[in-house]
Amino acid sequence: MKQKNIFSKLLRVIATVIENLSDDEIDSLLSGKATLNYQSISISKDDQKKLPEIENEDIVNKLNKCKDREEAKVILSEVPNKDTLTAIAKSLKVHVVKYDRREDIENKLIEFVIGAKLRTEAIDSLNMKCGNG
Repeated sequence: MKQKNIFSKLLRVIATVIENLSDDEIDSLLSGKATLNYQSISISKDDQKKLPEIENEDIVNKLNKCKDREEAKVILSEVPNKDTLTAIAKSLKVHVVKYDRREDIENKLIEFVIGAKLRTEAIDSLNMKCGNG
């Protein structure tokens, strides 16, 4: 794996850990009264199967809350790999083929979720009333 990819994944993990800290914990870290420690955990086979589904639902929820394509692109760029993107697409019933690149899958997801929302808003904003009223 490229060093750049490893570094970006590591930073995402650290960011997630920090996001889950309380304000007091963050203050303690910043003042030097606390440290972050690495602890290895073991996850059973059943739990490993459940984790991606929960994460995928979280990503889908974030996508549904997006207002524009750029915001959705940022969320999808945080997805760790193409397989996870494919799983998200399949859960939304977005057609993905084996030869789609990661970028293609991201674009299909963005168009499916955000594009549909934007088209609906555009149609709703049209004044379809005829006459002088």
